[in-house]
Amino acid sequence: MESHIIVTESASNLRSLGRRSLAGNWKAAALISFLLLLLAAGPQVLLFYLFGENPTMESLSNFYLLLVYGPLYLGYAGFIRCLVRRQEARVGQLFDGFEMFLKAFSLYFMMILFTTLWTFLLVIPGIIASYRYSLAFYLLLDDPEMGVMDAIRKSKDLMYGNKWKLFCLDLSFIGWSFLAVLTCGIGFIWVLPYMETSRFSFYEIIVGNLKIRHEYVETEEAYEQPDSRSDESEEPKSEADEIK
Repeated sequence: MESHIIVTESASNLRSLGRRSLAGNWKAAALISFLLLLLAAGPQVLLFYLFGENPTMESLSNFYLLLVYGPLYLGYAGFIRCLVRRQEARVGQLFDGFEMFLKAFSLYFMMILFTTLWTFLLVIPGIIASYRYSLAFYLLLDDPEMGVMDAIRKSKDLMYGNKWKLFCLDLSFIGWSFLAVLTCGIGFIWVLPYMETSRFSFYEIIVGNLKIRHEYVETEEAYEQPDSRSDESEEPKSEADEIK
């Protein structure tokens, strides 16, 4: 039986892991984040600009977002995974999620559905539900053969006892998000990858790929590919001293 891991690392340390993953990759991360925001929100903004508060156009833009966001986010998460695991990351990975379009769309749809149903009870249960399912895309990314409901159930199991920690991590970005708003949203192309690499580091700890013994020690599973082994897998311990 697999042991259940409770994340005890501070938000500060998790953000440090995120910054380390982005070192030397900020430009690519900003570019792919810009493309994600452009493709996800751009059509909605355009339709609103052209037609104003038109119920038909609003429904159309919402349907578009529902249709494409799952595959786009799955591809974006793949890029983030490569950064955290020190693998080659490509901006073009944003579109890799469309290779699993049906699963990515279905997963996003089910997450929205369950979260909305919980929100009908009260707002707080809806927020809790969103954190309960927050690892589902990462799990599907690591195991493409996993079913949609299996990813949701496993995320629910892994997040047991960890929802508050992830909430605190997200809350620690409120200052950065406020600054991004002051730049008319432009700053989010840097804040978003910072948040996502920190969140994926959180995921790595929960699934046991990132072990902590007073410092961070990455396991081979997290940073080595079966067909290409890199000398980088022997370096993390010295790098970890930077975030102690």
